[in-house]
Amino acid sequence: MLLDVLHILAKLQGSLQAKDIDLASVPLMVASTTKRLLELKEDLTSSTWFKEYSLVFTDDAQLGEKHIVVLEEEKSEFLHKVYRPYLQSVIDHINVRMQSIELISAMSVFDSRHLPGTEEELSEYGMEQIKTLTNFYSVEQRINVGGDKGISQPDIEAKETESEWK
Repeated sequence: MLLDVLHILAKLQGSLQAKDIDLASVPLMVASTTKRLLELKEDLTSSTWFKEYSLVFTDDAQLGEKHIVVLEEEKSEFLHKVYRPYLQSVIDHINVRMQSIELISAMSVFDSRHLPGTEEELSEYGMEQIKTLTNFYSVEQRINVGGDKGISQPDIEAKETESEWK
């Protein structure tokens, strides 16, 4: 089963670790990965693991003297109780791990590759991303450092930061 998801996750990992990553594209990378896993969950024809699994249990040369017989209902039960829940678990874990994806994407406002070409466009450039960032960084945050819990003071003043950005 890991055979099916490993290359998909490795592609996401490689993209996220790129030296010159475009943070604005992170949501698309994650969405593409979860979409691919959902497709795999629904359509097993692209499953490398399942193809190899089927070959092992249908090829007499592979079975040798044991002649293991796997019934269709056992395959079906495995798919419904193990394989598909496994894929859903991987998808769920990606979504939990990437909960702050909007915040990550908003950081792209500081990437010069996204600067508009005209002064007119520049006057409104990045306001949506700055609002996302100020909404996060201008509130108290619960913290847990070395077992000590507390509340941190806001890092910035939202209105001041938005005004300065303009």
